[in-house]
Order: sequence, then C-alpha cells, then structure tokens
Amino acid sequence: MLSLAPSLGAPALRARPSAMRMRAAAPRRAPAVAVRALAVGDSLPSFTLETDTGSQLSSKDMVRDHGAVLFIYPQACTSGCTLQAGQFRDNLRTFADSGYAVYGMSADPPAAQAGWKKEHGYQYPLLSDPSKQVLGALGDLGPDGSIRPSFPPVLGALGALGPDGSIRRCHFVVAKGGRVEDAQVGVGSKDSVPKALAFVATRAAAK
Repeated sequence: MLSLAPSLGAPALRARPSAMRMRAAAPRRAPAVAVRALAVGDSLPSFTLETDTGSQLSSKDMVRDHGAVLFIYPQACTSGCTLQAGQFRDNLRTFADSGYAVYGMSADPPAAQAGWKKEHGYQYPLLSDPSKQVLGALGDLGPDGSIRPSFPPVLGALGALGPDGSIRRCHFVVAKGGRVEDAQVGVGSKDSVPKALAFVATRAAAK
C-alpha cells in the first residue's frame, strides 16, 4: 500500500524560511476602461462580423460605395427592437435615395437574426457580435461587466455598452468613406428612425 508518510529515519522535509514567506501573487485585475461612444467626426472602427446570411461583412465594405446608417438594438424579437427595425424597413427607400444603406447590429447569434429578419421582412443586413467586442470597446467584458483592455486592441469601439455590459440602443449615420456624421446613443425605439430620417434629409438638402 502506497504511503505518503516519510519513511522512518528519513529527515522530514521542511520548507525553507524564504519559501515560507513567499505567497502566490494575486492576479492583477485589469482596470476598467472608460468607454466613449462613437461621436461625430470619428472614423467608423475597422471590424468584420458575420451577418444573418452567414457571410462576413466588413465596416470598410459598408461605407465603400455609399453612406451607412448603422443601428444597434439590445435584442432581436423584442417589442422595442422590432419597432425600431420595422421603421427602418419601411423607410429603406428614403435612406437609399439619400445615399445611405441601412445595417442593424446586436449581440444575437446569426441564426436568431435570420429568423427575426424572415419573420418581419427586413431587407437589410443584420450583423452579429455575440462577444460584444465591436459593440463594447478596445477589449472584452470582464466578469462584472467592466471593459478589460486587450493587447493588441480589439477592433475599435462603438461604445454601445452601458456600465453593466447591457447594449444601449443607438444609431450612427456614417458618410461614404467612414466618417461619423451623426451619433444617437441611448435613443428611444420610437425616436431612432425619425431622428435618422431628419438628419439624412438635412444632408441631402445641403448637397
């Protein structure tokens, strides 16, 4: 029978004093990063995400040939998000005539996006960011919802997450090439599309 006790006559093993004083260093907690939401004049961060069709779409391609209205919603299939997305669907032609394509984004997986899109007839891409890396900041979420810096920085920031890691409803109007022209962070589901329409109308009138 195997015994872990020291054999008779063998000196007992003792930890050296220096070893006894050594303690395992507690892992250093990365400080939370203060995230500033994407603002007017900023460049759209560089990212590539999977869409509802399973294809990959980059932010560069979103604004290569035209402007973009990117709206961010907390969760597919909920009443407020369905209202917001439906209003974008119903005004898709107006945005297109003003030189802007429409894109939606949330943390829902592509399959959920696809089912929601089919049910309500949305005719624009829905991007999926389950990790919230694009939605969040220059890193990923810690266990407490804080933002942990990542090296190298991950993708860029939309700043669409609240302090608790929840998604804030937003929309960003982005010019062809990637410059942010208008940013509405924390906008209401009923107000998002009217505000976006009003803004693109002023841009069209100024041309």
